[in-house]
Amino acid sequence: MKFLSNLITFEIKRTQRHCEESVGRRGNLKEPRVHMLHEIAAPSSMTRNDGSKSIFITGRHCEERSDAAISCVMRSPPSLALSRDDFAPSWLLVMARYLLLSSFLFLASCSTPTGNKNADVSQPHNFEKVLVKGDDFLITTFQKITDQSAPFVFYIEGDGLAFNGKYRVSPNPTPRKRMLINLAAMDKRPNVVYVARPCQYTPMELNTKCNSSYWTDKRLSDDSVNALNEVINKTNVNYQKFSLIGYSGGGGIAVLIAARNPKVKDIITIAGNLDHEAFTSYHNVSPMPGSLNPIDYAKSVNKIPQLHLSGEKDPIVPPFIAEKYVKESASSCAQQKVFPGVTHKDGWNKVWESVYTSPVRCY
Repeated sequence: MKFLSNLITFEIKRTQRHCEESVGRRGNLKEPRVHMLHEIAAPSSMTRNDGSKSIFITGRHCEERSDAAISCVMRSPPSLALSRDDFAPSWLLVMARYLLLSSFLFLASCSTPTGNKNADVSQPHNFEKVLVKGDDFLITTFQKITDQSAPFVFYIEGDGLAFNGKYRVSPNPTPRKRMLINLAAMDKRPNVVYVARPCQYTPMELNTKCNSSYWTDKRLSDDSVNALNEVINKTNVNYQKFSLIGYSGGGGIAVLIAARNPKVKDIITIAGNLDHEAFTSYHNVSPMPGSLNPIDYAKSVNKIPQLHLSGEKDPIVPPFIAEKYVKESASSCAQQKVFPGVTHKDGWNKVWESVYTSPVRCY
């Protein structure tokens, strides 16, 4: 019996060690604190004398605060602590508990928020991970808010890992690379918020509406735009004018949000997909019938200062797409700038500080 007890302890420690290495929790990397805004169903909860609640959600220990937010950190429920009483004399029961505990600890400690093992899900320095309810989605954001009276700037992520290869749909759209998050981390303005697209980063079990259509033909759908617009309005608590920065498909989302949100002050797109019909035709891939087309709204937002950035060597969203959008805008408020040597993902960090520190204006 002592041998089996030692074996179980060894196996659990080995599994946890393996998982820590898999998800990068070793060294100085801190487990991010997560705030989930609005109600999330939890399998169990316990109310304490101070009125707060301890809630367990899929291996996360959460604290429901008085402001209706839920703070969560990855932690196993106390009921999983092993003691000598756990080992019944029945070998069958012992083995069943061993398998159950090993499987649970493996899944709870080794699961990532995305299911995309190649995604970097760590948060940037000085940013807080906040999950915000937008329409029917729970959207992941990373926020650096130091002065709520100052204007906000929102960075909207691109389409992420929509496909594995040209025709194989990805099971999870979370980006593999942190290009836009890194640009947001460079931004020294007081209130900077990175906004992921629906179904990115947030665990799929918290987004039951998610399916592959939201990162294929519906990636610019009306309900996706509504969800992100709602997230922005909830975060922009003083409802003041704000700036939008969108990358790739997020550039198209920025235009579509501006078409329905009167508080948009200016727009910057980075390699923005501003005409998905031209985009799909250029790449000879399936059209996106479930999506709104940003170029159709070019004239309705043509009084908002806009700067549309293109990489000269971008094979994904070539400069002609932004050029076509600017021409359709027929406005001195919409400008395009092409950067030599820059691709779809590479080179933007070298030019970003000079871009975001320059005002976007109409000419």
